[in-house]
Amino acid sequence: MSDVALVVEGSYPYVTGGVSAWVQQLIEGLPDVSFSVVNLGEGGVQRYARPANLERVVDLPSDPETGSIEGELPDALVYHALATGAAGAAAGAAARMSGRKFVLSEHGIAWIEARFGIVGCNPHGKVAPERIEAQARLAYRDAYAVTAVCAWGARRQASLGARDVRVLQNAVPIAPAREIDSGSPLVGFVGRVVAVKDILGFLDACALVAAELPSTRFAVIGPVDQESDYAERCSAHAAELGLDVEFTGASDPAEWYPRLDALVLTSRSEAQPLVALEAMAAGVPVVATAVGGCTELLRGCGLVTRPGDPAATASAVLRLLRDPGLRSALTRAARSRVERDHRPDALFSAFAELYEAAA
Repeated sequence: MSDVALVVEGSYPYVTGGVSAWVQQLIEGLPDVSFSVVNLGEGGVQRYARPANLERVVDLPSDPETGSIEGELPDALVYHALATGAAGAAAGAAARMSGRKFVLSEHGIAWIEARFGIVGCNPHGKVAPERIEAQARLAYRDAYAVTAVCAWGARRQASLGARDVRVLQNAVPIAPAREIDSGSPLVGFVGRVVAVKDILGFLDACALVAAELPSTRFAVIGPVDQESDYAERCSAHAAELGLDVEFTGASDPAEWYPRLDALVLTSRSEAQPLVALEAMAAGVPVVATAVGGCTELLRGCGLVTRPGDPAATASAVLRLLRDPGLRSALTRAARSRVERDHRPDALFSAFAELYEAAA
């Protein structure tokens, strides 16, 4: 029996991204807690090194149209769902059957993302937003504790009946800072190349930046195999724009932050993006769309723009590249915020206490 069974949907350990990176970080950060991971969906190639305290990974087939799963969750002292929808329903059912408790944590809010056709990390199949919202209401009602990564998420959870939501913000270590390369700056997007991230909009913004500053280089840093049709559209669109952009495929973002002069996120949906925090910790200025918790995260230490507005994104990037004083002020404030509010040790302590109380 594991101490904690983490219930995910179509993500860790097979799909890279913010939620998967967070799971890896949590397991490694609590070496005295034994974990099992229940992946609702297909298996595949494991993308993360297996921590010693991860006892098992169980794949249970899940129907994205109905949310039903095949099989039973492994025995654990605490069940911890990392989304509502199928994951929250499965964790809640296992807790009721075993007489134990379950904890619910959300990064993106599943019932909101369902409106974009997203279920977990799986964009395929028909999505029923009404069903996912109903499952969320039950999960919020029955969970021993509900956590969010930002105040925006906590408000959305409370609007559907969650009580006493705890905001446990994402955490990253401080990384060595770097100075911008004023001769040939590199502007990058970091994340999965999927439609909800609006890479097409990022490319349109890049073209506008290149028209003003032709020496600027661009990179899209992240896996291209999760929505291959969309990734092909993005590659073709870059060619149509005559844009010199590197699509790296799956790559360790930590190797890229020291090279970036600006991180740009053009997402249609986010909560508190881990890549933005990682960039902030590395002294990379961030431009992001005003969705989810991005505005509260970047207030006073980054720039936010309207979603779906490449011209606004390009204008913000050009401000950063042309104004050393602004860059310096924003990156200093960002690193200070990370050191104050996003310490890994604080996150690990909070979940250790929560698990102990729930057990």
